[in-house]
Amino acid sequence: SLHDALPICRELGRPAAWIRDSVLASRADLRSMAERLEANGTADLRVVKTKLMEVEESLARALHGADRVLDIARSVELPTTGRDTELVELTEVLRVALKLVRPEIRHGTDVQLDIGAVAKVRCTSAKLGQVVLNLLVNAIDAVIGRPPEERSIIVRLFEQGGTVRFEVMDNGEGIAEEDLPKLFDPFHTGSSARGTGLGLAISKAIVEEAGGAIDVANRASGGVLFRVVFPAHEGE
Repeated sequence: SLHDALPICRELGRPAAWIRDSVLASRADLRSMAERLEANGTADLRVVKTKLMEVEESLARALHGADRVLDIARSVELPTTGRDTELVELTEVLRVALKLVRPEIRHGTDVQLDIGAVAKVRCTSAKLGQVVLNLLVNAIDAVIGRPPEERSIIVRLFEQGGTVRFEVMDNGEGIAEEDLPKLFDPFHTGSSARGTGLGLAISKAIVEEAGGAIDVANRASGGVLFRVVFPAHEGE
């Protein structure tokens, strides 16, 4: 449901961090043991055993994190073309999503809304909610590194040329040019802190299922622009 989407976005980040930290720690321990063995030629077996047990515990945490990611991924309803769709008021979906993320918006963040009357979109409220929430949370997280009085997020919803357009802009860290083409790949991790990629991959699948398109670009003034375009439906 729409209310479940925000916790999913958050929950995926925690086990992903466990996995990364545990694997990095294990690699460091293994390198350290290898260097000591090479330097000394011999090593205290008790020390080696203790270190190996620490590595095993670290990898066990990584495995637990991986299992958690898989559990969450399986809980997300993947798009299925043409099934259970309806004509949805994207304005209402956005209104609910903004209410849900209000506690996440740090004090001082300037959130500008430019929301016009638009035609309906053929999808489901729950799936559109996942897309909208993912992009809002992404923007909120992106501006955290700036001083509170300098954080800016712009949300636009308008109709143009037979399409419904939803845009989210932030003034946080931009995205490395080499990362832009891969940003919607599942579990993509690049040099910029923009999530695991799974949320964006799911959003892309939902948008394309609805006959739309999603893209991302760096803003000339700094930060990122996400743009989602849907075919407009006046009703049936």
